[in-house]
Amino acid sequence: METLKGNILAGIFCLTAANLSLEIIATRYFSITQSHHLAFFVVSTAFLGFGVSGGLLFLRVKPGQPPSPTTLCVLAFLFSLTILACVPLMNAFPFETTELLWAKGRLSHLLLISLFLALPFFFSGWSLASLTSIYASAIHRLYAADLTGVAFGAFLPSLLFLPRGDRGVFILISLLALTATLLLSLSLAKKILFPAAGVFLALLVGLVHPPQFLEFRLSPYKPVSQALQSKGAELLFTRWNAISRIDIVSSPSLRFAPGLSLAYSGTLPEQFGLFTDGGQPSALTSFLPEDSQRLSFLNYLPSSLPFFLLARPSVLIIEPRGGLEILTSLYYGAKRIKVIESNPLIPSLLKKELADKTGSILSDPRVEVVCSLPRSAIKQDKDRYDLIIFSFPDILTASGTGFASLQEDHLHTRETLIQLWPRLSSQGMLTATFMLLPPAREELRMLATIIESMEAAGLDPKQSLLVLLSWGTVTFVAKKSPFTPAEINDLQTWAQERLFALGYFPGFLPSMEPEKDSVQAFPISLIPNLLEPSKREKLYQNYLFALRPATDDRPFFHHTIKLNRIRQSYAAFGHKWLPLLEGGGLYLLLLIQTTLVALVFLGFPLLLTRKRRLSLKSKAPRFTLIYFILIGAGFMSVEILLIQKGILFLGHPTQAVAVSLFALLLSSGAGSLLSSDWSHRSLPFPGWFLAASSLLILLDFFLWPPLLEASFSQPYGLRVVILLSLIFPTGFFLGFAFPASISRLRSVSPEYIPLAWSANALSSVVTSVLSIMLTLYGGYKILFFLASIYYGLALLFFRLSGHRNKAHP
Repeated sequence: METLKGNILAGIFCLTAANLSLEIIATRYFSITQSHHLAFFVVSTAFLGFGVSGGLLFLRVKPGQPPSPTTLCVLAFLFSLTILACVPLMNAFPFETTELLWAKGRLSHLLLISLFLALPFFFSGWSLASLTSIYASAIHRLYAADLTGVAFGAFLPSLLFLPRGDRGVFILISLLALTATLLLSLSLAKKILFPAAGVFLALLVGLVHPPQFLEFRLSPYKPVSQALQSKGAELLFTRWNAISRIDIVSSPSLRFAPGLSLAYSGTLPEQFGLFTDGGQPSALTSFLPEDSQRLSFLNYLPSSLPFFLLARPSVLIIEPRGGLEILTSLYYGAKRIKVIESNPLIPSLLKKELADKTGSILSDPRVEVVCSLPRSAIKQDKDRYDLIIFSFPDILTASGTGFASLQEDHLHTRETLIQLWPRLSSQGMLTATFMLLPPAREELRMLATIIESMEAAGLDPKQSLLVLLSWGTVTFVAKKSPFTPAEINDLQTWAQERLFALGYFPGFLPSMEPEKDSVQAFPISLIPNLLEPSKREKLYQNYLFALRPATDDRPFFHHTIKLNRIRQSYAAFGHKWLPLLEGGGLYLLLLIQTTLVALVFLGFPLLLTRKRRLSLKSKAPRFTLIYFILIGAGFMSVEILLIQKGILFLGHPTQAVAVSLFALLLSSGAGSLLSSDWSHRSLPFPGWFLAASSLLILLDFFLWPPLLEASFSQPYGLRVVILLSLIFPTGFFLGFAFPASISRLRSVSPEYIPLAWSANALSSVVTSVLSIMLTLYGGYKILFFLASIYYGLALLFFRLSGHRNKAHP
């Protein structure tokens, strides 16, 4: 039974690949159906399923007897079936964070969804824990197959939506899980082959015309759902790519012209709604090139102000989505336009299916499109521009609704703006328009970020900054050189004609009188405080919300809740739950829940088997469990770190997650595979690989930032190679830790292997949630030190648990 055949290794590979694919696709499900991807929730739920399965397997297996091979094959089969059940069950109990503002009972739906989503991982976790116990003598090969499968699973989700969209994606993952079942059953339980093969064939047939019940059910609060409720609204079509779903909606009531002047008396041209993952609403403006008078409304938008001062500028536009800023630039005769768009599906639609409706704006020879995450594209760009435009942000994210405020945003960071100033010509301008959403938070934070970046670039914001207020927006215009008196006079005239107000310009000091300030949607009286470094720091400390600029280490631009001001924020929002959600309140609830579950499913089995443990003269099992807790926490911390660094370096979240996880897991798999051979070599001391892991993580903290910064301008393929090279050494030694102690545990207390598996998984659960909370307020750099400490402590408990000077006794 302990002979580890090739089909068993292949089955483990497919099983773990299906596991990670399911995790990633579940985050896509929530990203599309809800207001946030809830990745922290999905990861913690998955590891809870793994951890609980290990604890229960420990109680079920009798000492001296291996787990049942038939049972593990049956549970692998159930894993494939429950994957299919996930979507209809989650659709039946919708959870929307917005509803928590008035319906606290909706938390019960979240618990039910957690249960539904945990079931597949429980079944696969039981199978993997059983395989680990049965084949502990070949743990280095088994763990290598496990990690290699997970590495493959990191890339697979980018392809799963392409054949049949949302209806087919869970069928494809289930087919992969069934493949694992068939491979395992060939050697372990042949009677499972026929039912598994029958379901496999049925799913292949079903993939031709996937059933409607597998379609993702969008929340009624998603912007696309709201738009389709309008009279006459129609969904024109939906398109998918590897990273998004795009919906195009026609609606007579759709109007998108942020801050349009009340002086404009004309009508807007027909517009179509463009929605990404059911949210991020933008508009496609219909026009014909020969009918440019229909675009006269552009003269009355706050975003047109820079064009009043710049003649035929070269323009850089960041994330225009529907293209209103592109249209404005073409309307004013820009000589060159570069567009940075992170989602390649949007430019593809504008060039092809939507070209006739939008005047083929991307086919204009003056327009160049770069598909990349903005931060990466900006770093690589060497051109100079007369105008850089931050496109109008997603209103839902800007409002800080629910979990939207907890999303990372590497665009609106201090480092990004500092990189933009060298890209401007001597008279160049940078502009950004935000929705006015009292109480002022993100608007003020953006202004603070612009001011600090100007100072870092050696510019004087007091002489080079304009703040323009419309009835619903605030526009910031920052110039690389000081505004002249003539320019200011012209701008005042321009603003008065359009009923706009200049909230700040060089030489103007807003009134500090409270009665005037209280009626302002934007607190212009705070602008002088932001312009004075000494007063600015005091404002950062005393203002109700966090205004200090977001950074690469803490890229949570939309997160403005202060922990020490929760009570006041709660009152400011009308005694609603919103500040608690934005402040990470649900993270705290999830942390408490996962910690309690971990304590129950680790402590309860130990209490029930107390007599068995007392019969052991050694304390090794206890120390070994602590060891597995520590390496689980350390590995999860490193995983979160590498994903964050990869996103910033490679330029797209989906690709970066895939490459980072692939590199880490493949290198760890290589370490596991080779660790058995290394055990026969002369090594400095027991657990040396843990010391190496701890030191390498610290070394990464000091070496990675300058190395990545120096490599940003390299081609994408070379950056992938650089990232793989940086990850591989650390990942290689991390791969030693798990098989080293499993091998030792097999020789002294093999019945504890399932519980060790459980401890490792449950530790990963708690760490994933705790890490997000820590980075929200302390930044990602803290994870480097924590991960290093985890592996350093693991070395201590590795020695205490009685390991000798070999990785595998």
